[in-house]
Amino acid sequence: MYKKIAQSSARQRLLLALIAGGAASTALPPLYLLPLLYGAFVTLGLLAFSASHPRQSFNEGFAFGFGYFALGMYWITSAMLVEPNMHNWLAPIALPFIASVLAIAIALPMACIAQLPRPWSRFFGLLLLLSLGEWLRGHLFQFPWNNFSQSFGFGNFMLQPLAVLGRDSYSLLVLASLLLVPLAIVLPKRRLLLAGTATAIPMLFAIWGLVRLDQAPDSHYNFWSNAGVRIVQPNIRQEDKLNPELAGQNLTKLIDLSFTDLPGWIGHIIWPESALHLNIDAYPKLQQDLGSLLPAGGVLITGTLRYQGKQFRNSVIAIHDSGSRQLLHDKVKLVPFGEYAPLPILNSIAGIRGVDFTPGDGLSNQRVGLLPYFSTLICYESIFSAEVKPQGRETQWLLNLTNDGWFGQTAGPYQHMAISRWRAIEEGLPLIRAANTGISVVFDAHGRILSERALGIASTINIRIPKPLATPTFFSQHPYTIWIVLLLALTLAFVASWFREAKLKLRFEL
Repeated sequence: MYKKIAQSSARQRLLLALIAGGAASTALPPLYLLPLLYGAFVTLGLLAFSASHPRQSFNEGFAFGFGYFALGMYWITSAMLVEPNMHNWLAPIALPFIASVLAIAIALPMACIAQLPRPWSRFFGLLLLLSLGEWLRGHLFQFPWNNFSQSFGFGNFMLQPLAVLGRDSYSLLVLASLLLVPLAIVLPKRRLLLAGTATAIPMLFAIWGLVRLDQAPDSHYNFWSNAGVRIVQPNIRQEDKLNPELAGQNLTKLIDLSFTDLPGWIGHIIWPESALHLNIDAYPKLQQDLGSLLPAGGVLITGTLRYQGKQFRNSVIAIHDSGSRQLLHDKVKLVPFGEYAPLPILNSIAGIRGVDFTPGDGLSNQRVGLLPYFSTLICYESIFSAEVKPQGRETQWLLNLTNDGWFGQTAGPYQHMAISRWRAIEEGLPLIRAANTGISVVFDAHGRILSERALGIASTINIRIPKPLATPTFFSQHPYTIWIVLLLALTLAFVASWFREAKLKLRFEL
């Protein structure tokens, strides 16, 4: 197989890379076809180990990345078809553009290793640079979506190492497992050892996870007794949310779902992101009316839009039974091209909705009613590792309000929900997710699903807030320690293999 790929023409290699990238995307939620991811990385690895020119290797890495991100994120075009008269012209442009930008994180590592002496240095170099590329994509470019390791979320037990490793270290080990398979093909004398190591990594994750979950307390009996909440999933289509003529109908639906057959032990109602799709400052009487519907001491937590001076914000507020309002959070991390334009020149392009949002000042712990202290995350903010709560141990749970209604019945909402689970496990905190069209879910501090409502239905969840872990996770206290250690070890291994192989090459040439 290695010789066949090595002897293929440049066009054949590009086509192989593109097909492999597309195949890799099928391992993402909700399909989780993990064998196809390993098969795709066999192709990518063999292309990398047989490369002879940086430019060709760059093109192959770009083709792989383009196939992976274009198919893995096809659902973003749905948002542009919600208002077709305004944004449909963006649909054929946005997806190729985003996939092309993200593909560079794979193309550059492939190009950089193309002239390294032998397979070992190429293996360590590619692993190091791909890991750094995923880290940069998440932290520098603020888009940590669909890391390759996301495919390992097919079972909650596979994700338990996140409590120690965190996303970045976990992703590095996943990439090591994926790249060891093609290395085993290239180095037949060490095939058994390399293939065994590739298999050992996911097996270690599984054993670690099963043991950890077996020792975990039963979350159905580990909750705050006074913290009863109803999570409302109204399933209002995005087209209907944007239609001012349906505002009253949408609000009535939210109210009916919130207060019909409300148990006496529930005093807190949670609505999703922008459930009040209006400038709340312009409707003081609405606050009073909503407050009057609440039970004594009750609180409504809802997403809304609001103006602060000339600044437009995506916010979460709490409305008390008295009708008073409490600001919980202004969205800090805005969605590129959805809520702001990354390049100033794009502000002048007509038809791009939401480029005038202003980010908030930061995360904070809040307490309303009888609820323990929590950190609020709006939509996209739940995907950032180590950035979901303020410093300190005061945070008792995470609240994620989102509106994936822009993306309809696609893979997008499944991917978003799956990423949110990672934050619960990393931080050792329960996470409650209220989504307009779904998927609404309650994760405990181990990432176990206590209650869930499927995509595309109107429903509610009645539940008491689960408690956090008794002791903080290692990752929550030392989020970058293991990541830095692994990077240093990988860098040393790369340098050592490079010098050794370069020395051998020089000896043979002499």
